[in-house]
Amino acid sequence: MWGHLDVTMKAASGGGVVSSVVLQSDNLDEIDWEWVGSKPGEAQSNYFGKGNTDSYDRGAVHPITSQGDFHTYSVDWTQEKVDWIINGQTVRTLKPADVKGDYYPQTPMQIRLGAWAAGDPGNEKGTIGMLPPSSVGAR
Repeated sequence: MWGHLDVTMKAASGGGVVSSVVLQSDNLDEIDWEWVGSKPGEAQSNYFGKGNTDSYDRGAVHPITSQGDFHTYSVDWTQEKVDWIINGQTVRTLKPADVKGDYYPQTPMQIRLGAWAAGDPGNEKGTIGMLPPSSVGAR
């Protein structure tokens, strides 16, 4: 429960590919970093509480050469706040008071690292939209 995570990596390239570092609980609390393969100039931070996907307005975009260079992406998670950190610099802070409802991530989590295909029409609505419109549904 609570903690600090550092991952040093380069994101995968290519439309339809999403690299991710996800902290997720059995209750579907989530804190993550994601990199969209068709957007090499950014990293995305996001969170969810208790699996609530009523909206996808919790993300933020951070400029970085995610595919060209190795960077260290961190999450510092406490009862008081979540910090998303790039190369030692805090780029976003979330406090429980900033969260609508009881959706501040607050249950023990597992760490998942990987890359996945975002363009499958069977995926969740909020993940399909990560692709350029011309590639959604393309095979």
